[in-house]
Amino acid sequence: MKKLLLIAFIFVSCNKHYKYIEHIEDPDLIGSGYTPKDKDPEIIEAKNDQDAFAEAYQKFAISKKVSNDMNEAYGHSSIPISFQILNDKDEDISSKIDFIIKDSIEKRLDNSIGGLKTVIKEMYDSTQQVIKLKFKECPVKILSSRPVENDYSSYRDIHLSWKNVSKKTITGIKFRWEGVNAFGDQADVGNGGGFTDDKLRPGKTDYGEWSILCRDLKKVTKAWVYEVVFEDGTKWELDNQ
Repeated sequence: MKKLLLIAFIFVSCNKHYKYIEHIEDPDLIGSGYTPKDKDPEIIEAKNDQDAFAEAYQKFAISKKVSNDMNEAYGHSSIPISFQILNDKDEDISSKIDFIIKDSIEKRLDNSIGGLKTVIKEMYDSTQQVIKLKFKECPVKILSSRPVENDYSSYRDIHLSWKNVSKKTITGIKFRWEGVNAFGDQADVGNGGGFTDDKLRPGKTDYGEWSILCRDLKKVTKAWVYEVVFEDGTKWELDNQ
């Protein structure tokens, strides 16, 4: 038994330790002075540099696949752009791997991992379907949404009008909104939300304006209700708003 344990110990101790560091960037932050970030280092155990590189590239390929699927589903994700695999002397071993071998490893893993199917898109589509159905149940219908000039400054305010399409009197509504500037980029609309506590009877309409301290809002692309309180004390809420 002692002999077997000794052999096992020698076998395990033959593995070398490497440090995997992944470099990522955020597309929304790229600009003057921006530098990519590093993920926290991960330890890889492998018998040799070639095996260590293969495991490191597998991690990198998986990160790229997840990033692509996240971007496809949600329209935003940090992007893995490169990686390092460091030996115990903090030397990047990537350049030491034979080019033909490295190219073969990369192509094999890109093909196998790129073809995998993740559940990210399916989960997103399922969530959006639930939200869509919930929207249909909303007791308040947004009739119009637009930016308006502030009378006392160069800032833009936001104007909404809405209708109580339920059969109960409403005593409170919370709104959210999004918008773009003249270039089609997301505008800075502050916290992107407002509320009203004016009473609104069934079938009646109302409107309101909120100061959002925004100079570049050109168009409101989306406005929705995510919480409604009724006079009888009950409440309607939109999950995952």
